[in-house]
Amino acid sequence: MRTHEYEAAIEKFDQSVMTAWYYLLGLTGELGEVAEPMKKSYRRTGTYHPEDYRETMIGELGDVLWYLTRMANLHQITLEDLMEFNVDKLTKRYSEGRVTG
Repeated sequence: MRTHEYEAAIEKFDQSVMTAWYYLLGLTGELGEVAEPMKKSYRRTGTYHPEDYRETMIGELGDVLWYLTRMANLHQITLEDLMEFNVDKLTKRYSEGRVTG
């Protein structure tokens, strides 16, 4: 699926009550759900193995993507805009020697 197809497909699930605050709070909550399995794994075993959480992460990161996309679209920003801007920013930082570690 291409980014513009995803953006069009999820628009029908949005409701008129959804605002910037709703998207922000939803995004924050979903990021917590991404972090929770990692925290529990570290607590139990002292390590984290991403392959053990693939199915969980597909669901949770999909929810993050929905809120992120709706927040971006609210500001007339497409996912393609975000990707291009981010690569340009990272490329510039890398060329200036600011990406280390």
